[in-house]
Amino acid sequence: MELGGQLLKKRHESELEGVYGPREKAYTDYLQYVNHFRDLNYSKATFEGRIVPYSILPSNFGKASELLYSCYGENCDNSRKSYDLLIQGDSWAEGLDKNIASLLNYIPAKINIISAGTTSFSPSNMEAQLGYLKDKGFKFKSILVVIDQTDIGDEYFRYKTKTIPSRSNIKSSRVMPFNLLEHKEFYNYSLYTSGTAYLSYKVTLKLFGHNVPSMKLILSPLRGKSPLAVNYFKTRLSSYINYLINACNDATIIILTHDHRRHLTGEYVVSTEEIVSEVIESLPAISKRIKHVHITPRADGLCIKEDCSDYYVEGDEASHPRPSSYRKIINKLAKVVSDSIVN
Repeated sequence: MELGGQLLKKRHESELEGVYGPREKAYTDYLQYVNHFRDLNYSKATFEGRIVPYSILPSNFGKASELLYSCYGENCDNSRKSYDLLIQGDSWAEGLDKNIASLLNYIPAKINIISAGTTSFSPSNMEAQLGYLKDKGFKFKSILVVIDQTDIGDEYFRYKTKTIPSRSNIKSSRVMPFNLLEHKEFYNYSLYTSGTAYLSYKVTLKLFGHNVPSMKLILSPLRGKSPLAVNYFKTRLSSYINYLINACNDATIIILTHDHRRHLTGEYVVSTEEIVSEVIESLPAISKRIKHVHITPRADGLCIKEDCSDYYVEGDEASHPRPSSYRKIINKLAKVVSDSIVN
């Protein structure tokens, strides 16, 4: 049994090494802070069934660090870790990463960017990610935070039991990885200690399928059906913002929120826009350092059709924007981002 498990485990590890080389120490260090890193196929991410390449290849394209973040600018290839902009968020922030050239069109000077969007991240993971970067010596002049509508459910239904809140303003909270019998998708990066344990994991996966919260559950707080999830999200968002301010005491903080398609129909009644505004207002001592940008595609004239079906990816429960829509988002963000960097 142990021999069979070791052979199966070796095959899994060889697949990983075939994409990004041997598992490096950076991965295990990173997973002491966050729940998971980027998907192994991040650089091959697709929208609407087709491959959407980077608009500009990051300096670390194809390197192990690409699983943690994309790096743009002259500081990527030297020991200096001072950056003009950090982008944090989930798959929405990944979409900004794919369209980084559009952002650079609005910024006259050469800048250095760390774009660290990671699928299903929410405030606790973003706080932990920033903690990792700060502990590694990274410094940022401006931080763009993308708060997605799915973050409420992700925070409560995915990460609540794995989050270790910080008890200090100068230390980040952390989100531990799922173990073998918890999450079964790419979020699971546990290191298998024995062949038998790995074989047990594969058998459990085969018999019981994916132990993954459904999108219906993740999105349920937006219907007003999970007040506990909303209150917990406010707590975790407050923790993240407090850490942002204390860990990056000179940085400008820009928070982007965005309507879900079902907000346009009134089906969703809870909005991250209102939650973010409420949390910022509850922190009067630091609120002046935070710029909150909210996008409503129909009211902002970003879509042509009344239902904005030309703006959102068709049939996508999470309401991701189409690739062309990201460029419209960047256009709305450009001035505030540019001012935060240049001034």
